[in-house]
Amino acid sequence: MSKHATVTIIYGFTEGAWHGKRFRRVFREHGYSVTERAAEADIIIAHSAGAFYVPKSLRSDQLLILIDPPYWPERPIMLRSRNMVLHMIQSIRKDNHPFYQLHKTVHNFVYLVRHQALNREMIRHARTFDLAAELKHPRTILVRNRHDPWLTPDLEHLKLIQPKLRIRQLPGGHDDCWHNPQRYVNLLQSDI
Repeated sequence: MSKHATVTIIYGFTEGAWHGKRFRRVFREHGYSVTERAAEADIIIAHSAGAFYVPKSLRSDQLLILIDPPYWPERPIMLRSRNMVLHMIQSIRKDNHPFYQLHKTVHNFVYLVRHQALNREMIRHARTFDLAAELKHPRTILVRNRHDPWLTPDLEHLKLIQPKLRIRQLPGGHDDCWHNPQRYVNLLQSDI
């Protein structure tokens, strides 16, 4: 897949275009085109609960990148949610661009209110989402950020289900892709 490929982003719970603006900009700077239509994209990137909305009929030439989908069977949703809130609060600290983190959290709240129905649907879907059952596309990269409260670190069993699955670990937390998009461009360019 060439560097001039087309990318689409599927946002997760309380996320939207504002969150992905750095991400889209960095991809464009590296020669990628960005589209809102998954059917036209060469690369589909789904962050968090965006994994629920990946089209079922991907073309064989499309690359799917799942970043921290909500899958931790041993942990109840309420515990994962509490850990995410703590993670968001801890991210607003002096050495971690506190104004950006606070601004991001305000936008999370705006998207929570503005897209209430979609967010309620995501919460319902999170209770039954089974990543193992969803890993049907042979060109899939699963990214787990080291400090993510939503995705289990125990992922190797997924390779038994989908032998072509590529699993990558990156530093950072759940929303790292919005803050450090260059890591994901680097991962993409080194992995294809």
